[in-house]
Amino acid sequence: MPLFLILAFLAIALGTIVTILIEAEQTGEVIFSTSVPGGVRGTRSVSADLEKSELSHVLIVTPDVESGWGEPDIYMTLKMIAPGGEILVSVERDELWGGLVSETNSRDYTQKFTFAVAESGEYTIELKIYTDHVEDVSIKIGQKRN
Repeated sequence: MPLFLILAFLAIALGTIVTILIEAEQTGEVIFSTSVPGGVRGTRSVSADLEKSELSHVLIVTPDVESGWGEPDIYMTLKMIAPGGEILVSVERDELWGGLVSETNSRDYTQKFTFAVAESGEYTIELKIYTDHVEDVSIKIGQKRN
């Protein structure tokens, strides 16, 4: 096997490992994971039972675009509501989802929101999709070690 192929393989492997480590540092251990169907069908709600903690938490939301649509503009509203009714995360309809373009000129639709779990109980995540070509939306909650 030529040396440049070996070096290329090692560079790809190292890049993958670094990406995984950075992701783990940013999101922590995933303690909740689900997905909701896409399409313009009204508000969807999911609930996560979380325990009070001094650790930081991260809400990770990733819409999945249907195959064949490329990288379209996506609009969704999002609210994360604590057991006591406090809104911890809010994204309004006029905010472009995945508006940032990465170095590869490819959109990264994943958005992360840091929040605190100040009380134990049921945390509600509500979202409404305003873009037809969203197949589903992945919702995860990570717990970071401080």
